[in-house]
Amino acid sequence: MLPPQPDQPKTTPSRPPLWTREYLLACLISLFCATNVYLLMVVTAAYAVDVFSANSAVAGFAASVFLMGGLLSRGFTGKMLGFLGYKTALTIGMAANTLLSFAYILTPNIEFLIIVRLLHGVSFGIITTAAPTIAADVVPASRMGEGMGYFSLGSTVATGIGPFFAMLLSSGGNYPVIFAICTTLMLIGLALCPLMRIKKLTLSAQDAEKLRGFKLSSIIEVPVVPISVVALLLYFCYGGIVSFLALFMRTLDLVEFASLFFVVFAVVVFASRPLVSKLFDARGLKLILIPALACFAVGMFYFSQTQSHWMLLSSSVLIGLGVGATQAVTLAQVAKITPPARQGVASTTYFLFCDIGYFFGPLLIGVCLPSLGFRGVFAILALVTVLNLAYCVFFTGRHSKKRGA
Repeated sequence: MLPPQPDQPKTTPSRPPLWTREYLLACLISLFCATNVYLLMVVTAAYAVDVFSANSAVAGFAASVFLMGGLLSRGFTGKMLGFLGYKTALTIGMAANTLLSFAYILTPNIEFLIIVRLLHGVSFGIITTAAPTIAADVVPASRMGEGMGYFSLGSTVATGIGPFFAMLLSSGGNYPVIFAICTTLMLIGLALCPLMRIKKLTLSAQDAEKLRGFKLSSIIEVPVVPISVVALLLYFCYGGIVSFLALFMRTLDLVEFASLFFVVFAVVVFASRPLVSKLFDARGLKLILIPALACFAVGMFYFSQTQSHWMLLSSSVLIGLGVGATQAVTLAQVAKITPPARQGVASTTYFLFCDIGYFFGPLLIGVCLPSLGFRGVFAILALVTVLNLAYCVFFTGRHSKKRGA
């Protein structure tokens, strides 16, 4: 008879690791790139006016042509990731972005500035497709919401620190300092790229064929279109805030609080993101998305009626909760429902829709502004968010029925 064995300790399955080296590097690169973008986005129009005596229309075009470059890049970035590999594509985008960030310092005229902005947008489009694709590739499937939530947190935080420091430095005309900071950020990010250990994806003959030529399937991943529409409408509205906040606050004599709006926004997103991401993994899309958009709609309307700095900062809390949660769960959902071979195209699709919203929102707002005024325009954006909410109720309802929920 065998002697009695000591009790064995009970083991519980451990959660797969999230903070791997590759994931952390992708998050840092995304943060540096987004900070670069928001620093330059805020100061470009003022730089064009102050240094090159451009009129307001040309200055506005110099700022927004960056987004046009991002739109153009979406046509080939998915193919680039598929054929060259995620790491190679990211390195190319980072190298180009570093050189173009330095080119701002050497800009001799407004025409050259517009060309730099356009090409800078193209390089940004490559990075913002490659980096989240790498993140989605290395994040465990069971922690996709948490992983993509933390990843997108970097770009959201950049929307706070970028405009804050841009307004602080540009008030003294320190444009070369801003350009030098942007170049340094990209140099650090570029130096991080070789540290990644990412295996090049082996495409099947069928997947490779889908990426060849200029077919719709080489640019658009159809299953992620419905959730990408939500992101389009979100950025359509949020782009209006980013573009016209300073001018709106000028009419209310609240200019000194404009930068604080983005700081509060970033703090709220940072504080809420861990809970949002874990709830997505545990409970799914609907529980987060619908309350987030409702919060954003209320915040947008409250923002449109701002009379004081307390109303402004209160609205930034609601808008931060809405934008931060919606951004996190829509990006996570794209990664969750897409097979590995199509992740690059899926990321391209998602960010293409985001770019469309971000680009055309401010343009249409600018057209409507003379007749409707700031309060009228932002109230309409609140209504657009209500329509987005209604669309989400319909979309998530159908999605649940298909899954038999």
